[in-house]
Amino acid sequence: NAGIFNDQWLLSAISMLAAAEDGGTNGRIAKTLANLFVGHYGQDGEITHNTEVGAFCVRVFSRGMWTPVVVDDLFPMLQRDNWTNENRGLATAHAQESSSFWVCLLEKAYAKFYGGYGALGKGYVHHALASLTGSEAICMPLASASRGVGKRALWDSIIKFQKNGYIMGAGTGSQALVDKEISEMGIT
Repeated sequence: NAGIFNDQWLLSAISMLAAAEDGGTNGRIAKTLANLFVGHYGQDGEITHNTEVGAFCVRVFSRGMWTPVVVDDLFPMLQRDNWTNENRGLATAHAQESSSFWVCLLEKAYAKFYGGYGALGKGYVHHALASLTGSEAICMPLASASRGVGKRALWDSIIKFQKNGYIMGAGTGSQALVDKEISEMGIT
């Protein structure tokens, strides 16, 4: 669930990755998302992500390399009057009833990397996908491509991307720039 920060572009990319892999179900983090967390060797010699000091390391891909970002588990909170069972007082994005906090950690790492939670107010889903996966991501404007002779080429591209296992999503940009027909379809 979204918090008070206007970073739906980032949350959409996280959701797409969680849904794209089988590991995103049953409360487990999808492998791609889990790989963003840098583990350390526990007392048993196995790699773990648990910490006794509340510090976590998250990788962010930017400018051709993975950059480690260390964050703690202290999150911005809402004023007490705004607490609900759903948000448990968290101002950040959170899992249902705040049952896990890996989404909060990812959001906090991105906020730290980009200069603060306020800096997350502007972004694009395809940029977030690139920085979450280390892979190239593109944005395909559908309004012009879905009409006339381009319609078949667009469909062929979508089918090819699906067959190759690409992660795909759909959304609308600024309401001022959105084609009225697309807006009426309910894609947001």
